[in-house]
Formats: sequence, structure tokens, C-alpha cells
Amino acid sequence: MTLALFPDMNILCTGLNTQGLHQAKRLKEEGGHIIGGLSVSVQQEECPFPLFSSFAEAKKNHKIDVVLIYSAPKRAFQEIKAALKEQIPLIICTTEKVPVQEMMQIKDFLKSSKSILIGPASSGLFKQGLSPLGLFPLEVFRLGKIGILSRSTSLFYEAANELKDVGISMAITTGAAPLTGLSLTDAFKMMQADENTKSILLIGEIGGYQEQELAKYYTSLVDKKPLFAYIAGQNAPKGEYMGHMGAIISKEQESASYKKDILKKAGVKIIPYLSDIKKTMKA
Repeated sequence: MTLALFPDMNILCTGLNTQGLHQAKRLKEEGGHIIGGLSVSVQQEECPFPLFSSFAEAKKNHKIDVVLIYSAPKRAFQEIKAALKEQIPLIICTTEKVPVQEMMQIKDFLKSSKSILIGPASSGLFKQGLSPLGLFPLEVFRLGKIGILSRSTSLFYEAANELKDVGISMAITTGAAPLTGLSLTDAFKMMQADENTKSILLIGEIGGYQEQELAKYYTSLVDKKPLFAYIAGQNAPKGEYMGHMGAIISKEQESASYKKDILKKAGVKIIPYLSDIKKTMKA
């Protein structure tokens, strides 16, 4: 899996309802190179960039490097499929609650695609030297040497705020959904290869097996960057959702304590509380 990241990547935004349009305008103000948008509810006079009726029409006018999806779940599914069909290199889906059955179809499409999907339920990707690709409050971002990879968007924002005086080199939220495109291991590989990133913080949580898969991969490496981890949901009861669809314990192996043990055995330094992140990463 390879992804070329470079300044002024051409961004196409979809789902420009009230909230989506607000986020797209903010992204443009923060330096995002938005070349246009897709919307069924916004008029051109309301939008500071061109509106197109389809991905195909947008591609006739511009090279598209990134699609940012703010749409409702059903529409987001259709737009991910359309972006894959048009072979857009990077697709970032911020939408929550995309049905699992539809994400299973997307996962099948991705097997034969060169496109990379981040999300759904992701805030996107941040990297030094690039405009932010997603939902990033830049007021809490100071450039530094720490990479953050997280499943949860809200926990990522908390961690970024804890590190605002230390500095961040790169950040990826893979998404809080039960099924996502880019995995934690995929995101870690990108940070392992990033020359500005010297250490990496994993924000994990209950549910699924992505943290365990990352621990296995980390164990296999000889030359590797220091990896720290905070795992949320230590006291979460079995069988109950904790905030979003991906955070649920179905088996003991999906619990926070189990994941901490596996990561610790792999040589990862465990951070017990979010409030400990700053002093631990600074040391």
C-alpha cells in the first residue's frame, strides 16, 4: 500500500449540507486546496468553490487527489463506491453509522483497488507540510515530532489537546466504525516511514482486533520507532456500546485489559490515563 502525499493536493468535498459546508469552508480557510464540491442541497451562490453534479464531471475539469465525504450514511456509501470507480487516490469519509453490510461491500471493492479509504467515522489525515485533510482544529496543533494514530475522533482530539505544547508531526484517525478502510497497522506503517515522526502514540479502545494486529506487526520489526499506547474503556461492561458502533466488547480478547497486555508484551509503553500523555511523551 502506497500513498503519495504532497502540498496542495486537490480536494473534492461531498455532502455539503449545513454542517458539511461549514467544515469545507473552514478547511479552505485553513489552506485546503478545494477544487469543488458535490451537493444536492446547496446552491452555487452559497459555496465559495465550484459545484459539480458527479465525480465524472469534476474529473473533466480537475485532477482529483482527495475526496472528503461529509454525507449522510446511505449517500456516503454510494459516494465511496463512485470515488473508487473513478480511482480517486485517497478517500476520507467522516460519516458515522455507515451500515456494516454496505462496508462489507466496500471492503471487497478495496481488494482490487489502488485507492485508499480512511474511515468511515474518521477525522482524516494531518501531516507536516500539507494542508489538513479532514476535521482538524488547528488551534490545538503545534508542529513537532509525535505521530498520533487513533480509531476514535473524539479521543484523538483530547490527545492532540494534551500534546499542543509538545507538537505533532502526523495524525491519522482510522475511524470508529466496526469496519474501516485503512487499519491501525496501515497507519502505523505510514508514520514509521515519515521522517518527521520520531515517536508514535496509539489511541486504542475496546472492540475489534486492530490493536492486537498492530502489536503483532510491531513485534516483527527490528528497526522501529518508540510506540506508546492509551487504551480507552478499561471499565466498559461486556456487550454494551461505548459511544459508537465499533466500541463494544463481544469477547474477552476485545477488552481494554487484554489489549494492554498484548501491546505491553510487544514492547509498547502503556499510558494509563489520557492526562498522563503529555508528561510521558515529553520524557
